[in-house]
Amino acid sequence: GNGVTANNYDLLYMAERTVASASNDDIDLAGVLTSPLGETVAAVEVVGVIVINAPKSGAANTTNLTLGGATNPVAAYAAAGRSISPGGFSAEFSPGASGLGAVVAGTGDKLRVTNSSGASATYQIATFARTA
Repeated sequence: GNGVTANNYDLLYMAERTVASASNDDIDLAGVLTSPLGETVAAVEVVGVIVINAPKSGAANTTNLTLGGATNPVAAYAAAGRSISPGGFSAEFSPGASGLGAVVAGTGDKLRVTNSSGASATYQIATFARTA
C-alpha cells in the first residue's frame, strides 16, 4: 500500500549499482538517493530490502555480496552477515509498525553491500521505506 502506517510504504528506491572487487558500497538512506520518479529518498523507517547479485543484463557475477556492517548502519543491518552468491538474491520485509528499523540521519542511515575479492559486481537493489 501507499502510506506511512503498518503494511504500507511511501518511498521506493531502485537501482543497478556496481561495487569494485574487495570493496564496499555504502548506501545512504537519509536524503541522498533519488526515487524512480526523481524524488529525494529521505527515509525515516525501512520496511523492505531486495538485493539481486546480478546485473539487469543477465550477465553472471563471479563474487559473493554481503549485506550489513557499515559505520552508522540502519539497525537491522548493523552486523555483516547476509551473504548472496552470484545470481542469488536476498529479500527481507517487515511491514509492521516498526518495519525493519529506523533510519537516523548521520548515525543510523547506511546499508552496506560488500563485494568479495576477485572481480567487480553489478547488482540490483530496491528499498521500501516510510517518511514517518
